[in-house]
Order: sequence, then C-alpha cells, then structure tokens
Amino acid sequence: MREIVFLVANSAATLQAKSESPSLTVCSSNLEELHHAARDALIEHFGPSHGAYKVRFKR
Repeated sequence: MREIVFLVANSAATLQAKSESPSLTVCSSNLEELHHAARDALIEHFGPSHGAYKVRFKR
C-alpha cells in the first residue's frame, strides 16, 4: 500500500493540508472532515485506484 503524506497547517478557523506528490490541497474546519476531504481528493485524482493509498497527516 502506498502512503500520501499531507502537511497540515492551522490558519484562523481552518486546517489546510497539502501533499507534494501528487500535488493536492484540502481545507476543513476539523481533523475528521480534513481526512474525508483528503480521501475525496484522492478519489478525484486517482479514480478507482485510490484504495491503494493510505492518507497520513503530519504537522
């Protein structure tokens, strides 16, 4: 299984996460929603093969 690491940054009222490869950016108000947004971004980017990727957040 491959892993995609999102670097998380806090802004005023949201969390913003960016990955380098592939280049994806997601925003959300809490960590749980951020995880769902990251998974949705992977589905949009990779399509059906998104299941081969594990999402990890790093602060």
